[in-house]
Amino acid sequence: MTRKQLIQTETNKIIAEDLMVATGLFSRAIGLLGRKSINTNFGIMFPKCRSIHTHFMMFPIDIIFVDDKTCITELFENLKPWKILISKNKESSHIIEMTTGTIKRSNLTIGSQLELK
Repeated sequence: MTRKQLIQTETNKIIAEDLMVATGLFSRAIGLLGRKSINTNFGIMFPKCRSIHTHFMMFPIDIIFVDDKTCITELFENLKPWKILISKNKESSHIIEMTTGTIKRSNLTIGSQLELK
């Protein structure tokens, strides 16, 4: 798993100081499972992924779908445990999971450009 920063390009605001990019089989399978909460500056990105589940999770999360250029294609706030989410946008190619409130706090909108550093 690699670590990056997630930045909103238009505002140059850091959305996640610590963004883990799940590239291995184990990190993709585990994701946020087993955690009781996550820090507001933490997120996890699943490259080449268009669906997730929150089975066995202990807290709700915000979901950001992005395309191959990390432009936001879909946003879902406060996704509760025991849900399944599949992107309806054919351009979506990666998923970012963040703490609930990230989308609202960062004023993220569909079409916003994000950058990984």
